[in-house]
Amino acid sequence: MSEKVAQSGVRHVVARRVLTESGLGKRKVTISIGAPRRHPQVDWECPFLIDGIGDSRVQKAGGVDALQALLMAIEGVRVTLERTGRRLVWLDPEVGPDIPRYIPTVYGRHFEHRINLVIEREMKRAWEAKLKSRKADIATCEAELKQRKEAIAALEAELGKRKAAAAAWESNLKTSKKRPPAAARDHLAR
Repeated sequence: MSEKVAQSGVRHVVARRVLTESGLGKRKVTISIGAPRRHPQVDWECPFLIDGIGDSRVQKAGGVDALQALLMAIEGVRVTLERTGRRLVWLDPEVGPDIPRYIPTVYGRHFEHRINLVIEREMKRAWEAKLKSRKADIATCEAELKQRKEAIAALEAELGKRKAAAAAWESNLKTSKKRPPAAARDHLAR
């Protein structure tokens, strides 16, 4: 654990992620999430620190238990990063920091079920789009392969003609000790 994180109040770091700001500079942004702990005024709290953008100060998220406090801290990180307006990337620029949105379950099972259906439908659409793109790439490669095979076949046919002309010329040289026929000379000169 870095001294800065320890001094900031995030003592027992349970998760850390380093993001890169996309664009001209490769600024590093480090997220540190501390272990949830009991708090005298709220049931539980979970400290988190985002270092590398603006004022690096410890923020805290509360919850009824340790898990909820941890989930709220992750949501706090996501919202804080989103509010900066910066393009922060973890592994894939298209995905960004890849910190999931918290989906509240306090609205009941029906609400949760509907949200999960939407997520599953959208995931399916994303995978179908990716599959369609890959199939298009395959079709492009197959078309290119077909063209190359046709070019190779034409080259092989031309090579066969040249070998036949060379064989005929060689045969003539052995039998007549004369110059090769004009057609063979022309063909070999190509």
